Order: sequence, then structure tokens, then C-alpha cells
Amino acid sequence: MVLNYHWGRNRNHSVAKNIIINGEAFEVYIDAINTQENAMDYVNLVYNTNQPWLRSMNPGSVNSIKSFFGNIMFQRIVYNVGYMKGDKSWYWMGSFNDVDNDFSFTSAHEIGHEILKLYATDAFYSYKHKGSSTLSNTIPTNKGGFNYPTNGEIDLMKYYNNDPRWYDFKRIAASENDVLGLIWLTKINIL
Repeated sequence: MVLNYHWGRNRNHSVAKNIIINGEAFEVYIDAINTQENAMDYVNLVYNTNQPWLRSMNPGSVNSIKSFFGNIMFQRIVYNVGYMKGDKSWYWMGSFNDVDNDFSFTSAHEIGHEILKLYATDAFYSYKHKGSSTLSNTIPTNKGGFNYPTNGEIDLMKYYNNDPRWYDFKRIAASENDVLGLIWLTKINIL
């Protein structure tokens, strides 16, 4: 499951191996369940091929005036595959393996907006991708934005100024702080 890999921090991840609590390392395994009970708002899944590329987006559930206006946008996760129509010409998205990795990352990112919004309590923390974007654009590096790191973890929830290479998708992970926020949302006691 796509959420399990990108939100988990354990030996199965290529770089995100654990979280640290009180100086001790713990592995975190995620087991996402498809349910309608105690669930977030639905997100449409869209299969898009041989058309203009479509953007995935998920403003999440309404829990404040900010998130109410954020819900003007569509809630959808798009599987873009095949030929896409660009501004000037058509282009090939890549192999199915590459497209699957892109969809996996995109799905984990879009569902992650709901998690960030709930633990941070400020919708703008999520909507502005942890300070890496405005409400509509990525912040340039000369104004405090980021490029993808060339090694180590790539933060799942940030926007970057350059595109990752297909083989970098395995380095994308929810940050340690975001996974701790997810654990906090469960209200479990860690002994």
C-alpha cells in the first residue's frame, strides 16, 4: 500500500529507518485500512491517459474557515499515464513502474495533507507545504524555497523547485516530525 511505505519509517524504507523518542530509536510500520468508519473525506481517484496532464490535489476536510475556503478545489488523486498533452507538444510519461512510483508518492503526499492539518491545527501549514510554497506556487530557492536533496531523505510534504529523478522516489518519506504528529493523533501511550 502506498501510504505504508512513504509514511512508515522502518527497515523496509530505503532511507527513513526510524523515529527517535526520548533518545531511543523506534521503527514505525503503517497499515492503512480502506474504511468508511472514522474516516477522512473521500478523495476521487482519476485515471488520466492521452489527454492534458492533470494535477492531484486534496485540501482535506473542513475544520476551520481557512479549510472551508480551501475546499473550493477538487479533491482528487490522478494516475497520469501514457501520452500527455503539454503546452507545445505531447510527451510520454514513462514506464508503468515509473508512473506507479509517481502515483505512490503523489497519493501519500495528498493524503498527508489531512494528517498535517490535523496535528498542526493550522490549515496553512499544510496548504503551504510546511513553508515551501505559497497557496499557489513553489517558493524559489533565492527566497527560502528548496531543491530536492541529492542524498538522504526527501520530505514527502514539501514542494521543491526541481523534479526528482524516477529512482529518487524511494527516498521520499514523511519526515520524522510528521510521523510523530501522526502517532500523536492516535493518542496511544508509548511505554
